[in-house]
Amino acid sequence: MFKLLNYGAVSGLAGLAVLATASSIRAQIPCSSTGTTATNLVVCSASYMGTAGPDAGAAAEIAPDQSVVFGATLAGSYFDTQTLKLTVNGIVGGNGAIVRVNPKGKTILSVTRLGSTVDDLAVNPISGEIAAVGNFGLALLNSSASSVLWSKPLSSGGGATFSSGRRVAIAQNGTVAILFNKTVSVFNSQGTSLGQFSVGGTYVEDIAIDSASQTVILTGYSQKDGGGCSKLQVAFVRGYSYSGTQKWKAYDWLHAEAHGTKEPGGTKASPSCADSRGVRVALGRDNLLYFAGESAGGNSIYRYNAKNLAQKAPNEESDMYNQAYNTASNHITYYARFNPSTGDMMKGQFALARLPQNKGSKGNTIRPRAIAADEQGNVYIGGISAAYIANRPSPGVSISGQPAGTYAGGDNFLLVVSPDFKQRKVWTTWTGQGATTSSGTIVGIGVGKGSAAVIMTTPGKMLTFSPLQVNLVGGDDAFFSVFPSLSGSLVPAPIPPITPSPSPSPAPSPSPSPSPSPSPSPSPSPSPSPSPTPRPTPAPSPSPSPTPSPSPSPTPRSVESPSPLPSPSPAPTPTYPPRPTPSPYPAPVRR
Repeated sequence: MFKLLNYGAVSGLAGLAVLATASSIRAQIPCSSTGTTATNLVVCSASYMGTAGPDAGAAAEIAPDQSVVFGATLAGSYFDTQTLKLTVNGIVGGNGAIVRVNPKGKTILSVTRLGSTVDDLAVNPISGEIAAVGNFGLALLNSSASSVLWSKPLSSGGGATFSSGRRVAIAQNGTVAILFNKTVSVFNSQGTSLGQFSVGGTYVEDIAIDSASQTVILTGYSQKDGGGCSKLQVAFVRGYSYSGTQKWKAYDWLHAEAHGTKEPGGTKASPSCADSRGVRVALGRDNLLYFAGESAGGNSIYRYNAKNLAQKAPNEESDMYNQAYNTASNHITYYARFNPSTGDMMKGQFALARLPQNKGSKGNTIRPRAIAADEQGNVYIGGISAAYIANRPSPGVSISGQPAGTYAGGDNFLLVVSPDFKQRKVWTTWTGQGATTSSGTIVGIGVGKGSAAVIMTTPGKMLTFSPLQVNLVGGDDAFFSVFPSLSGSLVPAPIPPITPSPSPSPAPSPSPSPSPSPSPSPSPSPSPSPSPTPRPTPAPSPSPSPTPSPSPSPTPRSVESPSPLPSPSPAPTPTYPPRPTPSPYPAPVRR
């Protein structure tokens, strides 16, 4: 089934076999964005990456030489017959993997094994050095991932719901910041400690670093119950010095403050009783801060300036897919741009999936799990969506001219918006023809130097292009795609007219008390998503929303997979898995 392409020494690693399926070798086409429109993404490659065992994607980064670096947990791989296994902090390399491919994603450059999981990684945009975290702790590797420059042992992960709780960021000057179990540690480029501190909040989800202002940025959310909203989750974004002094905060409101909001720009009471969660933060290639969060409906704190509830947020609206009306408690996406040194908000936008017009165009679930920005400020958001993103199913979306398959219970999605947030450059999915189940969740996005890449975990059929591995082998596989970054002008898609949203009249209802979460299995699995507090926004009737499954899996897919398109009859009140405790768990994996 496989053809040996070449052997060679890769950064001192002799005899690394580079494999590819013979059937995948196609005529080489120029890898450019020519032909890309808002409904068709032209890619260089799109390929499965895994075996019959449980595999999971974790992170994607673009190196200074335009090679692509992926972090994953691979029980085995068709890519490596001879593997470089590095020992880090006494732990021998196993299923944790750092996979490097060439700029088009068509040739394997190296495969390096670290521990049993790679939960996250980040690449220095100047030196190419790779900071990785997993059950082995923290390791800084050289740019070819062939040797460990320095490492630090860490305690177990935990304290997060969208990953193991172990996340890492690296600055241009080599400063490394790591988050684990709601604790931040900062090291200089030589591994010398610059500070360590604990972070308040019920769940702390992600970390970013701005070396220009020496600021570490954290996001997550806190449970703030009692008062007019009853139970309430509130997102936060905070900036800290390397020693742990808080410099600024965004959102992070008290329960009473969220409940006391008025209509943006008006005087009528409009409580922000929809749960909100901070999911991801990233420093873009433009050196600005990007935030991705979610809210359980439209009546959320994201309607307001992140530092001033008396001011309307600078949210950009163009059509019904970025106006948060006609929703119930289904979770929707929100993303924003900030000044990393001050936390001042610059721009924001909602993103919703919607049912078709014959089903009321009701807002439906779409959840972010990755965010990045290129040098021009184009924003890339990925995750999982219920039915439907814009132009799906009609007129349809595609990958390199291949139409996406029929929605089958959850689409991975990539959304790219212009720097001014006024144009959707691309909104698409890799869901394949004949799909019978969710196509998984995008969990990592890398962008820079004219290239972009995504990685996801999928249990189903996908659209491939010049793949290194043609088919899903079994269980969940990692899946990646490499494509040109979208910095130029593209053909816009048809824009549905803006529908005036009704005046909010929230009627919050208390959610049930959380119960303890089930213990995770010994195999790598993410923490279940916590139970949201339903807060309806004005709508004629509740819109369908996903019914997550609490069973563990190497990807948030089984936890958060949206349900198939429901029948026209009113959907029942959604149910959610129990809210997990913030204690560490034994076998964490990325997202």
